[in-house]
Amino acid sequence: MSSPKVTIKDYLWCLFLASPWIGIQCLWATQFGVLNTTMELLGLSKNLAKLSWIWGPITGFFTAPIVGAFSDVCTSKYGRR
Repeated sequence: MSSPKVTIKDYLWCLFLASPWIGIQCLWATQFGVLNTTMELLGLSKNLAKLSWIWGPITGFFTAPIVGAFSDVCTSKYGRR
């Protein structure tokens, strides 16, 4: 059994599909580089500025399963995952 042949068109299509995600990652990298300095200029201490980045993952850790559980029992056609 032979494997399917991968062409340059397949690679270009994959790059096309990944390009929005690459852009989002570049924006996140810029935000991480600039926002700590901005928060320090606004009066937040250096330690609190660094600590502020952990709140997003912590809240996501708790809210994602809760939202998923509600989505699983939702009867709306737009509410299911």
